[in-house]
Amino acid sequence: MSGNRPQRLFYLLNAAYLTAERSTCLKQKVGAIVFNPISKAISMGYNGAPSGLPHCIDVGCLEDELGHCLRAVHAELNSLLKGVPGSSLLVSTHFPCIECCKAIINYGIKRVIYCEEYLDPRAPNQQREMLISVGIRVEQMNR
Repeated sequence: MSGNRPQRLFYLLNAAYLTAERSTCLKQKVGAIVFNPISKAISMGYNGAPSGLPHCIDVGCLEDELGHCLRAVHAELNSLLKGVPGSSLLVSTHFPCIECCKAIINYGIKRVIYCEEYLDPRAPNQQREMLISVGIRVEQMNR
């Protein structure tokens, strides 16, 4: 780090936390950023209802039998949907759920950096194994 300029990954992780503040789900505030190191393009996502539908903060969460919100699109998926082809890094405030891990793999992300653990009760401990098995680097970073 030179001077007061933060390291890029630390900067992206803090930007993910700032993005999470836009979350509209009552269950969890999550932010994710997809970064393309070649073009320096960034796409940001947070968890919230699909465009045009009511948000959890307005009408409450629509929950499944495990208590997960079905109304919100996850931050990781939102950032991928807005991403730039060739993006290879996803930075998230939380470890992605099993569904987001599948989307991350199909998108072609090569590295996932996160801060807070999340074990998906639908497949505990499977998310990390799934990503690593296809060669995706997974790193936890302190905020």
